[in-house]
Amino acid sequence: MDAWTVEDAAALLHPPLTAAEVREMIDLLHLQPCGTRRTGRRGRPAPTYDPAVLQHAHALVIRGRVDLARIRAA
Repeated sequence: MDAWTVEDAAALLHPPLTAAEVREMIDLLHLQPCGTRRTGRRGRPAPTYDPAVLQHAHALVIRGRVDLARIRAA
């Protein structure tokens, strides 16, 4: 697997984030998808992201102990 979907990131990042938290991280840090992948479900393909970019963003979030939901609500 070359690129990760939001669900992949939620399953593979440690310490874990929920899919909703991964989406918030992507939105807050303005991360851009690098492609798409069919998920086997109907509808649009899921956007995919560079795993190195997601891991770096995750490290920033965890290092700062950022509460993504609280920041988004502010």
